[in-house]
This record gives sequence, structure tokens and C-alpha cells, in this order.
Amino acid sequence: QTSRTPQQDFSLIVLIPFFDFVFHLDQRKTMAKEMDPTVEEIETAMRGVQTHISDYMVNEVGTAKPLEDVWEYTKGTGGGVSRVWEQDTVLERGGVLFSGIGGAQLPISASKLFAKSVSSASEQSATTTTTTTTTTTTGETGTTATSASMPFRATGVSLVFHPSNPHLPTVHMNVRYFEAGANGEQWWFGGGIDLTPYYPRFEDCQRFHETLRRVCAEHGRDYVRHKQQCDRYFYLPHRDECRGIGGIFFDHLNAETCPGSTKQQLLSFVVALGHAFTECIGPMYTKERQALAFSETQRDYQLLRRGRYVEFNLVLDRGTKFGLESQGRTESILVSMPAQATWRYNYQPPQESREAFVNRYYLRPQRWLEIQNEADMTNTREE
Repeated sequence: QTSRTPQQDFSLIVLIPFFDFVFHLDQRKTMAKEMDPTVEEIETAMRGVQTHISDYMVNEVGTAKPLEDVWEYTKGTGGGVSRVWEQDTVLERGGVLFSGIGGAQLPISASKLFAKSVSSASEQSATTTTTTTTTTTTGETGTTATSASMPFRATGVSLVFHPSNPHLPTVHMNVRYFEAGANGEQWWFGGGIDLTPYYPRFEDCQRFHETLRRVCAEHGRDYVRHKQQCDRYFYLPHRDECRGIGGIFFDHLNAETCPGSTKQQLLSFVVALGHAFTECIGPMYTKERQALAFSETQRDYQLLRRGRYVEFNLVLDRGTKFGLESQGRTESILVSMPAQATWRYNYQPPQESREAFVNRYYLRPQRWLEIQNEADMTNTREE
């Protein structure tokens, strides 16, 4: 029998733990991959978010039951469920919309998002594959191979509530998942929530942002970063103002842009945000708030602010563009539009009025969790 040299014994001592580490690391990667939620499981989770919110509106807020419209995606596979309120005692117009669709070719807006550069993506032909390493408008970075001819799946929940009473805020939320490729090799989560109060109360705004900070902290997400992304996204450059008081916004969350996070963990984050929606708006949609009287001036201001909401949705919003370009259901996509809105040439609220204060301070980014009251607010555009 051949004896081993001391050097061989040393090599075995060193290499055996190394190979054991590599073997178990590979096992862990395989297990993590096997535990990734399927697109069907993600769709089920999104349906749960829709049901949670629509049930809350009926049972706790006191709306009537929404109109439910089940539809099919005629340009591919899948479809959705739209739950809509119109001329309700609480909501002048609103909807909680679920969709889960698939197609053989990425819509133009989606291929731009995957290319991570709108300007360069728009120059590519419909069949050209590109690989880019750039920064998205939300600050996420990474390398993504894309092709406009890729098959895709998309699912999510989107909602907008336009209340009748100006003392209640308009609120928007979206949580979504997108994948492209024959086996869904390119995927990401996105979403966010933002608030547009007409006659805001400082404590409501602070509580709203504190709830979002907590949800982010519980799931290892950076509230400050997502808040800043929201302030940038919901900004109307042609008006030099934000749409409202912001919230959080995120896009392209995946294993590459969120090192150490699994697909399941990112799904848990967006679902938690969806379920936290009721906590976010609950104190602002109470029966007492719904019963507050309002003047013609306050109603007029609400309609003027809604006009700015329409401008953002039709001119700037990526979700609206994706829905229309993917030939989704137009009625569901445009539920985000208010039933009534007003434009007035060169409108300026009276100086020293509450409306002027809202325009000057509440439509600018604020450090909501650092300031104590309205006296600490700033009217600068950048934080």
C-alpha cells in the first residue's frame, strides 16, 4: 500500500472542506431556485391584495360593493378583474384592478424599461437584442439582455381612489411583477404608493410616511431611497411641482439590483405593501372625515388639482403608457382618471389662503419623519 506524503495529507485537509463548501453552496443555490415563486403563485398573491383592499373599502370604509368586470387579454393570454366604483357616496370614482397577462412580444414601453435606457432602446429595431449596463430613472443599476421579440408575463394590482369629499385624499398604489424570456430569465418587481391630499393635515402625512418606513424596514428595503424615487417620479416638470406628498416608489427589484434578496423575499415586500394600504389610508377615510362639510371654493380647488393628476397620468406615467401600448383593456387602464377635473388659465390661489400654502409647501418634497410641524416645512424642490 502506497503511503501519502505529509504534503498530500495537508492538501486533503485543505481541499476537503473547500469541496464540501462548494457542494453545499451549490445545493443552497439549487434550493433557492426551487423555492422561487412561480408566476402563477405571484398572480395568486396579487389577487389576494386586490381582495384585501376591496373588502376593506366595503366593510370598513363603507362604500357600496364595486362593479366587478372580468375581462380577457385578447392580444395574448390571461386577463384580469376590475373592481370599480363610480358616483359612490365615498368615491366619486375609483378602482382596484388585478391583471395577469402574457404575450409573444414585449410592448415598446416594456422593452425600453428592460434596456434600462429609454433613449438607446427607442433607437433599436424591433428584433435587435441589446445588452446595457446603465442606471434606471429610479436609481437601480444592472446588466440586462433584452429583445423586443421576447415573450413576457406581467401581473399586478393597481388602484386609484378619487373621493367625493375634498377633505379626503386621492390615493394611488401599484404593485407589479414582470418577466421576459422563454423561461422568465429576466424578471423584476416594481410598485409604490403615493398620496394626493387637497386639504392635508400634517399628522396624516407624517403617519402615512411612518407606515411606509416601517414596511420598508421590516423587509430590508431603504425607505429614504424609495421615498426620493417617488418624489422624482411623481413630479410634473412643466408645472414645477409634485403631484402630492409622495410616498415610496421602486422599480427593477431583482436578484441583481438587490444582492442577497431572493425572489420570494421581494414578493413578500410588495405583497406587504399592498396589505399595508388599508393601514395607510384608514385614518384619512373615517366616517367622521367623510361627513365633513366643504365649500364651493374647496370643491373648485379639488377639481383644479385633479386636472394636474390627469396631466401626469396621460403625459408622464409609464404604467399608462405600458397598458395602452400592450393593447390592454383601455377601460381598466383609464379608471385612474377622475370623473371630473378642471383647468383654469394661469390659476393662482389667493395669497395667504390655505390653497396657496398647500401649493407652496405640500407640493414640494419634505422630510416628513424629521420635521415636527408645518412651520418646519420647506418650499425648495430638492430635499
